[in-house]
Amino acid sequence: MFVQLRIWVEYTIGDIRYHNVPYFSRKLFQWINVEAWCDKWQTNEGKNRLTYTAEKPYLDEASFGEQALNFFVGSTLISYVDSKLSNSLSNGMASGELPIASQPCNCLNFKRGTAPTHADGYVGFYYFPVRKIAVEQLYSDPVLRLLSIKRIATVGEILLDTQDLQIEYMANFDKGLMRPKPIAENETVAFKKEYSVKFEHPNPYNRLVVTVNVTVLNQQMRIYSGFLHFEKEQKFGEGVQKLTIMREVWRPTSTGPDGRPIKPYTSLMPAYELEFDIKYTKPKRY
Repeated sequence: MFVQLRIWVEYTIGDIRYHNVPYFSRKLFQWINVEAWCDKWQTNEGKNRLTYTAEKPYLDEASFGEQALNFFVGSTLISYVDSKLSNSLSNGMASGELPIASQPCNCLNFKRGTAPTHADGYVGFYYFPVRKIAVEQLYSDPVLRLLSIKRIATVGEILLDTQDLQIEYMANFDKGLMRPKPIAENETVAFKKEYSVKFEHPNPYNRLVVTVNVTVLNQQMRIYSGFLHFEKEQKFGEGVQKLTIMREVWRPTSTGPDGRPIKPYTSLMPAYELEFDIKYTKPKRY
């Protein structure tokens, strides 16, 4: 999991001279993608990383002043300036990693004891010292088994009658992949066949993170994701658990109670509800 920012940058190239007299300026535009994440956050040795990808910049159109001067010099000025500026620009994308201090982190998106929040696009990476707990008994052969999926109807939006889904489910590092039969709105598909994944016991990390990615194969490969987090005090999520995956829904222009128009906006609505069973068996003494 990571945070991705897409930044729009505008550059002004000023003081462009004609016969040594400042006459006009040009603008350049560029998209820069910045990604921040905690590498190996699920271990106790995670480090913050920050990378970027700068797309090829492009030129704005000539200003009125430049177009006027271009007219009086035989329509050669704009093409000359375009050529000079284009030759000075990179022909491709540039990428790299920003030299920030690699701060330790082992916790995603929330502080211990608080629920995740997505207000104002905020995402946090934190580090909490791992408590040393004397463990007399652990359980081997932990298994996560996918039991069912329900497709929740979304009010106010027209969707496909049936969706062809691919479900990727993960327990910390270990993952499974399956495709259920096409599913309609408000339909629940219970899996008769066993879809499960065995995973490493979460005790070394003091947490189990269950992550699910649902890909709609017949709708532009859209991916919807969600996760649940269980600590040792919660018995690492042992038992039947439910995960609700949200999706972003656009609300069209409408009229408010006072008759004024309400601009389009987005809201999060439930899209899928998955049920799975986490089991720890075979007591084993250490």
